[in-house]
Amino acid sequence: MIQRIQSVYLLITALLSVLFLNGPILSFSDDANTTYSVRLAALQKIGPAGGSEIIASLITPVIVILLIIITSLVAIFLFRNRKLQMKFAAALICLSVLLILVIIWYMYEISTEFNAALNFRLNLILPLLMLISSVLAFSGIRKDEKLVRSYERLR
Repeated sequence: MIQRIQSVYLLITALLSVLFLNGPILSFSDDANTTYSVRLAALQKIGPAGGSEIIASLITPVIVILLIIITSLVAIFLFRNRKLQMKFAAALICLSVLLILVIIWYMYEISTEFNAALNFRLNLILPLLMLISSVLAFSGIRKDEKLVRSYERLR
């Protein structure tokens, strides 16, 4: 059914992904008061005077986040086919881990290239929360599948 707890976890994953897209994904600052910000699909440099310019195009995090949103929403409506829903939930876990790795890679690359320090924001916790909710959804789907199998054995 659509009101199962794993559907709620999948919806939470989708909502956290949408929330993650709002605002800067990563933010750095260097000694010259220059701020580097990773926004939707670009690395933006904001000078001390307030002028901004786009330095590079970063499409990888946006693609991974959109795949997470689509996968979690599709998995919600696969409640009649638990095995396929379980595969989508496993793919969602892999995409969440990939997002975390991409963010870590961008943090390392930008901080070394521009000699800037990372400004910690709430957005950095969201990929971890997406991973946790994806794992909880997968375990809920697996628990339902085991329950259905045990009832079929009793027949």
